[in-house]
Amino acid sequence: MPENNKKALLSGVKPTGRPHIGNYFGAMKQFVDFQADYKSYIFIADLHALTTARDPKQLRADTLDLAIDYLAIGLDPEKVVFFKQSDVAEHAELAWIFNCLTTMPYLARAHAFKDAEAKSKEVNVGLFDYPLLMAADILLYNTDVVPVGQDQKQHVEITRDTAEYLAHNGVTVVSGLARGVDGLAHHAAIEAGGRTIAVLGSGVDVIYPPEHRRLADQIQEHGAIVSDYSPGTKPDGINFPPRNRIISGLSRATIVIEAGEKSGALITAKFAVEQDREVFAVPGSVLSPMSRGTNDLIGEGAMPMTNPKSVLGALRIEEGSKAPKPQEQGLTDMERTILHVLGQDSLHIDEICVRMDLSVEKLTVTLTMMELKGLVVREQGMTYRQNGRWM
Repeated sequence: MPENNKKALLSGVKPTGRPHIGNYFGAMKQFVDFQADYKSYIFIADLHALTTARDPKQLRADTLDLAIDYLAIGLDPEKVVFFKQSDVAEHAELAWIFNCLTTMPYLARAHAFKDAEAKSKEVNVGLFDYPLLMAADILLYNTDVVPVGQDQKQHVEITRDTAEYLAHNGVTVVSGLARGVDGLAHHAAIEAGGRTIAVLGSGVDVIYPPEHRRLADQIQEHGAIVSDYSPGTKPDGINFPPRNRIISGLSRATIVIEAGEKSGALITAKFAVEQDREVFAVPGSVLSPMSRGTNDLIGEGAMPMTNPKSVLGALRIEEGSKAPKPQEQGLTDMERTILHVLGQDSLHIDEICVRMDLSVEKLTVTLTMMELKGLVVREQGMTYRQNGRWM
């Protein structure tokens, strides 16, 4: 059973068929790696699966198969709480309470709902309030950590490094202010002292998502916020595909970092081709759902981007100064020492503790702050390395 003095980690996997090797490396393996480091709650998300599952017999079989697979790869019930979501009534009860407190316009902003609506799909109520069940899952266990797939971590790094490198070389970064890689690209360009433009699927006075309002203010100081829609226009799902043509039209090249088979980024790439713009795509594992779209683009003729220098070359832009290392005066003494200890290696937190003669508690706080600053990257199993930008 989990220990009470550890941070709480929560994750669930929907029983929608037997896991493949991509699921293993992208998600399942890290739960096994983390089970000694966190107070882990791992569940089979059969309630979430109901948004698409229609055969009760098949759902029960898939649930059992997933439980067997988790135990087979090394998930230890003595170290984690491993359970089926529907066996804990509080998940559905808390989700219902959230349903009674949350307005429909707020829920209509959710990505899954907007994506389905934009594709003219009939949306069931379960998909509409799906985020509230997710919120209930997390809050029930006072969760500190919700793991992200390894491929997504890599996409975050690639986005940040590419935007920063291009901004340092005088390239204006254009994106859509959305959650995820869009916001990262804008933020990295600003941090690098470059220019960035955000193209909205709403009026320029209606910032979406609302948590990016501060980022939008920074963008206005370092570039511009533009929109094809009149002031006051709400961020309806049908607005986003058309706005993508402005993103590609303002850009000499479109770079697709991650894209599923039906991602909106593929719409942007299509517009770019029609506008006779260059299209780059980051290649990824054929097993990763978030790389299927980018791999397809490369197969259709997009240029693979394995290094942002290739973008400058294709655009005939001369390389100037490289992304700088962090300013020494911006680092604390402990941060500077940790970077020195890491060097070119990936080290487990216990090894860093030994080399620096520090407690795990004190080191964890500093490493977390360094991760937020982009100085280090946390890999699987509490192993850290320097971010490639600073090496």
